[in-house]
Amino acid sequence: MNLKTSAGALRHYVKLQHATYVQDSSGATTETWTDIANIWAQIKPLSGRQMDIAKQAQSEVTHEIIVRYRENVTPDKRIKYGSRIFYIESVMNIEERNNWLILRCKEYIAGR
Repeated sequence: MNLKTSAGALRHYVKLQHATYVQDSSGATTETWTDIANIWAQIKPLSGRQMDIAKQAQSEVTHEIIVRYRENVTPDKRIKYGSRIFYIESVMNIEERNNWLILRCKEYIAGR
């Protein structure tokens, strides 16, 4: 798979976040998300057909996010863009060249 993108296409400045869990004095655990990097990305909503194909492999993938290669991008992280949240479902290292990553993501929408 040859990825046709350029640095100029990375026009969304996003936050890569990971979850941390804190236990309070009563024993309840609270999840908080911490920024670990600010990175440039390309956010592409999937078309209806692309979503149908993606659903066969993953659950409810709604967007592809393209970023430069980073070792710490894994499905236990998420992307935050403004007030929008994207949970990473899968990470593809294009041609295993450590240049670009395609993140298949599910956008979190409050109330759903």
